[in-house]
Amino acid sequence: MAKQMKRHKIGPLECIDIDDSNSPATQALILLHGFGANCEDLVSLANMIRIPQLRMIFPNAPLSVLLGPHMEGRAWFPISVSELERANTSGEPLSFETLTPPGIKKSREAVIEMISRLGIDISQIALGGFSQGAMLATEVCLHQQQQMAGLVILSGTLVNKDIWSEKLRRHQGLSFFQSHGENDPVLPINAAKNLHQLLLSSGAKGQMLSFRGGHEIPLEVITRLEKFLREIFAK
Repeated sequence: MAKQMKRHKIGPLECIDIDDSNSPATQALILLHGFGANCEDLVSLANMIRIPQLRMIFPNAPLSVLLGPHMEGRAWFPISVSELERANTSGEPLSFETLTPPGIKKSREAVIEMISRLGIDISQIALGGFSQGAMLATEVCLHQQQQMAGLVILSGTLVNKDIWSEKLRRHQGLSFFQSHGENDPVLPINAAKNLHQLLLSSGAKGQMLSFRGGHEIPLEVITRLEKFLREIFAK
């Protein structure tokens, strides 16, 4: 069926919304972009994940961040660009394991409100993201009262371990897909492995695909992601 793409606000967030134009979708995938990008960054995935009648939504983060002269991006919560650059050059990356990033609660509430406006049962919605977007996607998923169809963590990391551990008790059997580059200079794979172990030990069901590469989404990840989505939406 023909796909229709439109840019509009859903609740508090501007989104790129891609849907089959001939029938209302009953299943959806929401993908949150990373720090410094915007809602257009992951849209190309809509042409690579071919699942009939799957609505795909790419929200724009609410915060504007200055990346350089005449360079602006969006963010879900503030991260110091200078600290990020210093971490990259020093080889001592930023760690979020014991932190609740300032501003993540506000973005979490905005995404939850957006989801409530879709008119699709939450059990038929998969939520994911890349990098900072993956952190927020996990945060949103674990704060939902009802189980989502699945969680997609692309180059994400563990945030505030104590709170996520507590929230995971209510999400036994959560289906997830996780990927991470073995040489990721931004969010090291060891922290991603800690998140993976936390998910499994808390009763979530999924796998982590590690790949030779850095902070990116290679074709092998997209192929496995499509397989994961087909499996969870077929249940």
